[in-house]
Order: sequence, then structure tokens, then C-alpha cells
Amino acid sequence: MNLEVSPKKAREINDELVMLSYWAIIYQNIQKKINIDDKDVLLVKYEEIINNCIDTTSNIFKFAGCKNIHGTDHYSKPENYKWKWGSDDGGNVIKSLKVQNFKRKRINQKLISLIENIPEVQDLLISYGYKK
Repeated sequence: MNLEVSPKKAREINDELVMLSYWAIIYQNIQKKINIDDKDVLLVKYEEIINNCIDTTSNIFKFAGCKNIHGTDHYSKPENYKWKWGSDDGGNVIKSLKVQNFKRKRINQKLISLIENIPEVQDLLISYGYKK
């Protein structure tokens, strides 16, 4: 996403290098440190929250042992809300506290091609439940 909003940076950075030297390594290290299939681990995908926020948050609350296990489609409003640089944009979307899908469609064919053709990335997509 950062590369798409900053075209100058996009020209300077090699997508394959970012994919293999940053993204893949982070998720491989998570797998090395924790067993994502363990009963004490709950894997939640962004897409699950966007597509079914109430059931997904209900499952999170149950997993965490909360008394209130009803799901939600909004976040709790912080007390004495004050915008702070670097924490959010202070705009209406953030202040609405509603779970929302990102409306702008981003299509980077080069990145999609890399995702489809790098075996390490494919293995990660399978292990994290994005592919079978």
C-alpha cells in the first residue's frame, strides 16, 4: 500500500525484494515462533472482520475469555478523544468507529504475478488459510 501511494518510492524498491526479504520473512518467523494451529492461537484474517465483523469479533471475544461474547461492528470510543499525529488521520472514517472495507481497489499486476509465482509466498498463503 505504501508503494502505491508513493510512486517515487515504488520506482526505487524492487517488489520481489520486498516480498522475499520483508513480507515473507516476517510471516515465516511468526510460524517459527508460534504454532498457528495451536488451541492457544486464534488466526484472524482482515477479510473475515470486513466480511463478517459481528461473528468474527464474537469468536475473538470467546477466545479471549470475555464475559461479553456478542460480536460488534464498531469499536469502543476512546474517552476524551484527541487526535494525535501518527496514530490515525483524525478523519470521519476513524471517528465513525465502524468496521469498514477499504473502498479503493488497488491492482498491482507485477505484485500479483510475484505472489502467484514465488513458492515461499504460495506456501505461506496455504499455511495461513488463504489457499488450499
